[in-house]
Amino acid sequence: MVVPVWVRSINNPPNEVLRYAILDDQSNVSFISHGLCNRLHLKGHPTKLSLTTVQESDVVVDSSKINDIEILDY
Repeated sequence: MVVPVWVRSINNPPNEVLRYAILDDQSNVSFISHGLCNRLHLKGHPTKLSLTTVQESDVVVDSSKINDIEILDY
């Protein structure tokens, strides 16, 4: 299911952006684009993700862990 949500930094609530989110009850993490992180001035801690898809297993990709973010209903 795709739903509209407000995304904002906890440290700067007035600077919020309306985006669409995909709700997936089988996921245990959320993802945000680098562009939206930059727009909201969010900084993260470098980390690596090990992804498995129907085409490949254990693909390691660089990422960042973001803590200071809020996702609100529209």
